[in-house]
Amino acid sequence: MVSVSKISKAAPALAMGVIFLSSPFVSLIIFSQVMSSSLLRTTMLPILAVSAPIGIIILTISWKFFSFDAFTRSTKISIFMSFVFTFYCFLASLMYTYLFLFHHVDTTFEKDWVWLWALKGLMLYLHACVLIQMAALSKCRLRSALYRSFISWPSSFFFTCNVLSLPLYYFVPFLPPWAMPLPFIIPFTVAALGLFQTLHSRHYTNWDKIDIYVGARANSRAGSKSRGPNLLLDPSQNLEVRRGAPPPPLGQEREEYRDPLRIVQITDPHIGPIMSIERLQYICANALKQDPHVVVLTGDFYTAEAYCDPDAITKALAPLASMCGHLVDGVVKDSRVFACLGNHDKEGTALQQLTAGLRAAGVRLLVDEGEIITVEGSEIQIVGLDFKFPRENPQGHVQDVLTRIVPPIPGIPRVLLIHDPGVFQHLPATEEALMLSGHTHGGQVGLLSFGIHASVVSLAGVPDSGLWTRGSSCLYVNRGQGTRSMMGNMMLRAGVPTEESLMRVHFEL
Repeated sequence: MVSVSKISKAAPALAMGVIFLSSPFVSLIIFSQVMSSSLLRTTMLPILAVSAPIGIIILTISWKFFSFDAFTRSTKISIFMSFVFTFYCFLASLMYTYLFLFHHVDTTFEKDWVWLWALKGLMLYLHACVLIQMAALSKCRLRSALYRSFISWPSSFFFTCNVLSLPLYYFVPFLPPWAMPLPFIIPFTVAALGLFQTLHSRHYTNWDKIDIYVGARANSRAGSKSRGPNLLLDPSQNLEVRRGAPPPPLGQEREEYRDPLRIVQITDPHIGPIMSIERLQYICANALKQDPHVVVLTGDFYTAEAYCDPDAITKALAPLASMCGHLVDGVVKDSRVFACLGNHDKEGTALQQLTAGLRAAGVRLLVDEGEIITVEGSEIQIVGLDFKFPRENPQGHVQDVLTRIVPPIPGIPRVLLIHDPGVFQHLPATEEALMLSGHTHGGQVGLLSFGIHASVVSLAGVPDSGLWTRGSSCLYVNRGQGTRSMMGNMMLRAGVPTEESLMRVHFEL
């Protein structure tokens, strides 16, 4: 019997296969509604007939592109990118053939609506941007602001439009004439919002301020609130992962907490087409203006474009120099900036490049190790865990590190830097800590902008953003400042803005 986990792992590939195989037939239905039978036989049927061999040719060419040089130095991802590129060429061409060649309008309509031709020109430009950006990934390097403005950002915008319009495309055969533009208008509107949310970094005076209370009593209040006013829970016996923060203490309860530890978290910057070195420098400079005790960097520093600049991360983090440490026998000492690894930091030679860049910047990279710092007379333990892929048993890894390699020290609160929020459910039952994660980009596509905590990531049951509790521990998932997707660094955020925030963490005495 096939397990549910195997089905869930295979679901994306199956869905993509169904879409790839069914889209020509959906296109045939659409075109049959707007074209005469003779025009359909003489144009669309031959196009659909040759689409398979053309797709194979495009796949072969794109494989050559993405296996060159340093795209990700990963055969699997190169193959995936080749299929994505082929799929885009195939599907996008079908979707817009109607607009370019077979839009049935009379002569009067064509004369009155000159903007239709401008729209056709815009579509051609945006298609060209996608193809250029895709092809440019075969020779990765950081591009100029001019290239990003006129190629990278338009390509991301249009690619996002196509991804978002794909589900709507299947409803086109059933739409009345007045609703036919909706599958194009809705994705364009959402992608325009997403472009702004992806590129926007807030002024330091507009950063969010988040209070987090960590400890058994705090989480007992949270559990009691959800189950009744007079029920006191033992957090170590309640290991359900729940969204939401423990309520703030009242009255004399405030005396049971330490003075707040101020933390700024920077995660998933993904230096490249969306996150330039200059923009990350701006974010780091604003972080210093929040007067934090500690700055933490929770992984995924690069896209493929940044691999070719060995000094990219060092230059980007330069504004944090006053909080960074110095090298003693090759080890960073006295730093107040700590980092852990993300999944994209292990692609090809990225790890060696990142390690050297963080060391040069004076950032303490923690890989399955901890460090005790003193903040205003109180000791705090910062623990950073290595990223482990599913095949590497992340559950066992986090248990081993937090109980044997870096066990808790009585009386010293600790902060865990773990890129993947999915391992929060596997923390030891007795753990009492704040875990800081990224990885999800807040879900990347969701409804958070409308006040609804729902995203494509939360649908999979993974903590996507904000505060979560389990036992005596808290998890905060930062939405991140950059973006990257498997679609060639081209999928924007949509409905999930970036995050710039200061956390004020109150540990129990």
